[in-house]
Amino acid sequence: MSCSKDDSVAVISTKFGDMVVEFY
Repeated sequence: MSCSKDDSVAVISTKFGDMVVEFY
């Protein structure tokens, strides 16, 4: 699970970035 944590964080960051881009 430790290895997948980095992937999850990257995915969340990307999704958050997309949300911010759409918001702005």
